[in-house]
Amino acid sequence: LTEQFDQIRTMMNKKWQGKYIAYFQANSNTYAPTEKIISMTKEVLQLSDVVGIAISTRPDCISASTADYLSELSDRTYLTVELGLQTIHDDISRRLNRCHTYSDFLYAVDILDKRGINIGAHIIDGLPGETEEDMYDTVRALSRLPLHSIKIHLLHILKNTRLADEYSAGDFDVLSLEDYVRIVTHQLRLLPPEMVIGRLTGDGARDELIAPLWSLKKFVVMNEIDKLMAAKGYMQGDLYEG
Repeated sequence: LTEQFDQIRTMMNKKWQGKYIAYFQANSNTYAPTEKIISMTKEVLQLSDVVGIAISTRPDCISASTADYLSELSDRTYLTVELGLQTIHDDISRRLNRCHTYSDFLYAVDILDKRGINIGAHIIDGLPGETEEDMYDTVRALSRLPLHSIKIHLLHILKNTRLADEYSAGDFDVLSLEDYVRIVTHQLRLLPPEMVIGRLTGDGARDELIAPLWSLKKFVVMNEIDKLMAAKGYMQGDLYEG
């Protein structure tokens, strides 16, 4: 972990220098026994300039004992636990072989919130079989939960995946840039004005990405969202229902 952190810090220091939040991003980082989670977090908190931790995991990988430890950790440092929900619609999750349910997500949110832990959620727009209204329903549901932050992603089609085979067969299509910008803009309006927006888009590895190729221009996507919000006079939360 120390080696990984130092490699990324060296790269980031070319642009920014300061304090760091150690991000356990890849894989399900609460799946291991609690003892291993304790060991990993202890190691990174001893690194210089680390002022907090963000832990990404699956909704069905949060046990009561793990949540108890995370509560202790949250008392000692800044902590956010990010849950990969993607959609509230279980039929879509089953199609994607997610192997967890929206109920699993709600359980994880409940046990983390009761322990005073910052909670983030990840969603993906453009999933096969989802309508635009389905995507808005996901955000409406999350807006009523005690979430600290949200990260909005778009569906990527990567080489050598089952999803790529379905896409090639014409089973579904990906969102256009214009559609994605419109959808995300409306989602921002539905979210609470105080919710932290951790991500508005993402970019797949260039040598693995099949579609949508426009996603490679991340700053173009973010700028188009900004431009639409400004042109229409929209604000985050101006359609929030509370």
